[in-house]
Amino acid sequence: WDFTTEGEPDAIAPTVASLSPAAAATGVTINGNLSVTFTEPIQAGSGNIAIRRANNSLVASYPVTNPEIVISGNTLTIDPSVDLPSQTTLFVVIPQYAVYDLAGNNFQGILDGSTWQFTTADITALLITFLGPVHNATGVGANTNIYLSFNEAIQVSSGDKYIRVKRLSDDTEVTSVHTSSSYIGITFDVNVEIDLFGGTTGELPENTDLYVEVDSGFFVDMSGNAYEGFSGNTVWRFRTSDYRSPEVLSFSPLDNATEV
Repeated sequence: WDFTTEGEPDAIAPTVASLSPAAAATGVTINGNLSVTFTEPIQAGSGNIAIRRANNSLVASYPVTNPEIVISGNTLTIDPSVDLPSQTTLFVVIPQYAVYDLAGNNFQGILDGSTWQFTTADITALLITFLGPVHNATGVGANTNIYLSFNEAIQVSSGDKYIRVKRLSDDTEVTSVHTSSSYIGITFDVNVEIDLFGGTTGELPENTDLYVEVDSGFFVDMSGNAYEGFSGNTVWRFRTSDYRSPEVLSFSPLDNATEV
């Protein structure tokens, strides 16, 4: 006469064992999966799992039974159908009845904006929005500074990089500015002013076609992403003014000549 007794029924709800990315993580890839590992095997319940910005605006929302939500053993994986926004603080909401254990106990959910919050990586390309003098400008002053503006906050890198000004006629270098120069000014995080001659009395040659080259990595954004730079004479070219007054080189007849 053999028999087996049953143990106490499972009344313990599943809880979170780990999150990926972890709470408060930074630099999170924008096209990766998000996953929750629970303390026991789980199954889908009902409701929508949402990804939201810190201001609570919606990025994406998926019913727990959708293909974007995959449950395998203890793990629930979110495979977003869109890339997450770059350099953005996000949080994930899992409603209370979205997940059950195999005994039917429901997960209490992740309902607030801080339990599973993270920040995505900065992948925004660093772009120039203004050049001064403008490309193909004429009449540029001999002692002009040059100006660049960017689409996001920038800084000068610590690398061995240069900005060079060259003659269009023969590609010879007129002057250059190294990243270590103290004559590079940045205002409002995005606007750059550069004194080409480092506070000296140097001047650009008059009535001359010039072009500017910027080494890749001379500027970086606040996440360290490098500006790609540009070379050659097609991006930033200008012509200096004829700024010197004419001078007399000779007289004929000579001054004070006689018997002319």
